[in-house]
Amino acid sequence: MQHLVPEFLDALLDAAPDALVVVDEDGRIRYANPQAERLFGYPSQALLGRPVEDLVPPERAERHRAHRRAYAARPERRTMGEREVLEAVRCDGCRIPVEIALSPLRVGGRAFVVGAVREASERLRHQRCLEEQARRLEHSRADLQRVTRAIAGQLQVPARQVRQYAELFETTCGETLDAAGRECLESLAHAARRIEQQLAALGAYLNLSEGRIARVPLPLAEVLAEVRRRLRFPIEDREANVQVTDLPVVTADPTLCVELFHQLLDNALTHGGESPWIVVRTVEARGDSAVVSVRDNGPGIPPEVRPRLFEPFHKAGGEGLGMGLALARRIAEVHGGDLWLAAETQGGADFRVRLPRLS
Repeated sequence: MQHLVPEFLDALLDAAPDALVVVDEDGRIRYANPQAERLFGYPSQALLGRPVEDLVPPERAERHRAHRRAYAARPERRTMGEREVLEAVRCDGCRIPVEIALSPLRVGGRAFVVGAVREASERLRHQRCLEEQARRLEHSRADLQRVTRAIAGQLQVPARQVRQYAELFETTCGETLDAAGRECLESLAHAARRIEQQLAALGAYLNLSEGRIARVPLPLAEVLAEVRRRLRFPIEDREANVQVTDLPVVTADPTLCVELFHQLLDNALTHGGESPWIVVRTVEARGDSAVVSVRDNGPGIPPEVRPRLFEPFHKAGGEGLGMGLALARRIAEVHGGDLWLAAETQGGADFRVRLPRLS
């Protein structure tokens, strides 16, 4: 590249979009482009020779000198003002928020620091708008959860009453009805039971929060033993083969962890093959987390179902409520983990759950 003439360099620096200030080893300003003069409110050339601390709030001047000496000992490119608000002082004493990028420069054996200064008022205004929107969304979400929880709680009472009266009528008067009447009554009782179960599942889903869970050392082998005990009859009825191998000790809430794997095994029993074959094993255990696989030999998850697989009340078929996987993922999330569907390689569904591991 050809050597640039001084006039071209001056024009280039003057055309820079940011305010540029060059400071020497003594902390005095040796160059300021027109943008810097406009930003700080100084007449042309009036910044030259001034201590750079003239642009710093008085109460921070001494601290700035210390920072400047430390920077001189280890000069490097550095950006400031992105995480905290920095203030600069204009000629008239007004303070403005700024972002500053520093770069070391050596010319003729002398050390300088180039500061690119940008007013941050617009960024801060935009940031405050985003924060306010986030607060409003959080308040709206919390309000919606409270209303939904209240509605679910209120509806459980009439749903329970409908179910109880339907079951009572079915027991006491069912024999007096014809086949169509008995079928209608059975459908009514079944629908009432499902509504009751859905409301209970929704309440459990909404009640989950990180502040309410216990965190204790928990052998997952014990968790799976309890889950298999609870699912003993479905396992026997389906003639399922459940293999559990090599499970770690995690840090989790025992009740919630049992519920998580209860949902995963129940899902595998529901959607597994003719005689379900289910394998629960550790696929990763390193660092501060462990990943456990729950795999079945069923037909797998259709591609069109996968995007909404973990949404509440989204059913992939069968007689489920559509809350099991949503509840299981939420339990994993409040522990700081996750639940996802692994890529299918040999058929069946392979759900992976990540939980914090006991070191």
